[in-house]
Amino acid sequence: MQQLIQDIITLLKTKPPHFFQFKKIRGLTTGFYKTNHIELDYRKDIVQTIIHECIHVLLPEYSETKTIQTEKAVLKEISNYQVAEMLEIVSKKIKYTEKHQSYLKRS
Repeated sequence: MQQLIQDIITLLKTKPPHFFQFKKIRGLTTGFYKTNHIELDYRKDIVQTIIHECIHVLLPEYSETKTIQTEKAVLKEISNYQVAEMLEIVSKKIKYTEKHQSYLKRS
């Protein structure tokens, strides 16, 4: 499981800032992985959603049930430091994206 956690952190580091986007998402869904970005609803559990959507990116062959099981296993094993690192990476990228919204509107 530690390898998957490291793979998630590496994925977060290597994706461009606009890969992470804030969106208010209706319903129970907390985020979406689309082919070129992840949408996160900041009103919901960000850490769990980041982990879940990154599992979709890293392991696209997993069913939704298997992704949820894996997400729960990661949440049991991940350290506070690793969570802080993930949040720092994603928050910097989202801040950059929000500051440069004109980029997204042109693409």
